[in-house]
Amino acid sequence: MAYKIIKNDEEGDYDIFKDNVYIPMDVQNIDYIQFLDDLSEELDTVEGPDIQELSYVELRRKSYPSLEDQNDMMYWDSVNGTTTFKDAIQAVKDAHPTTITGGTTVGDIPSVITDAIEDHKIQKQRTKYAKAVERLSQYRLADGLEELTEEVVIDTLFVLGDNGHPLIGEDGEQVIEEVNETVIIQSAIPALPSTISVKVSDPETREVTTENVANPLVVEDDLARADAQAVIDATPEEIITAYNEENPQ
Repeated sequence: MAYKIIKNDEEGDYDIFKDNVYIPMDVQNIDYIQFLDDLSEELDTVEGPDIQELSYVELRRKSYPSLEDQNDMMYWDSVNGTTTFKDAIQAVKDAHPTTITGGTTVGDIPSVITDAIEDHKIQKQRTKYAKAVERLSQYRLADGLEELTEEVVIDTLFVLGDNGHPLIGEDGEQVIEEVNETVIIQSAIPALPSTISVKVSDPETREVTTENVANPLVVEDDLARADAQAVIDATPEEIITAYNEENPQ
């Protein structure tokens, strides 16, 4: 295993080690971030904390009645003809048979670790989704962009009547006329050709010919868009919903 979780008995929490090197659980630490990245992909790369299991000898020793109680049992057994002492000892032996040999086993990964991994995984998904959405919002190079214009008001003028005096409307106010101007809000970007011509030289005849090949810029752009779409398609619905709530259109 690449990582090992060790329970810190003194502080009641857990420590992370890799090749006997301590990794603090701090989001500012690059080794801890790498730990979360690795476990986001494959949880099998970490081993839970060791659990020390007691043998039957240790378990019996902890379970036997105190010597004072044992002596008291034996006294009253002798007085009453009972078997309280033997029954108590046998009950302990039955509860902890000699098949319990004890030893060290590996425990489950503590929830404080699995919760941190899950939170990190969700954050990575959110970041990847946001980048994918931003990538697809860009225009496709093979399509280009058309010019977009908008009419904006640049001035207002008082309207004059035939007599040269300001024209008064039915509301008793002077009539005002807006002066508009068409402005470009998005410049046109021509589409890139899907193919380009390249010169190819025959290594044997040295004859140079022209061939049409796929435009590498368009190919690269389409591949990047396909990758972004794949990320979006693989994103859980709850991540998409949270993103849309945080980024309303």
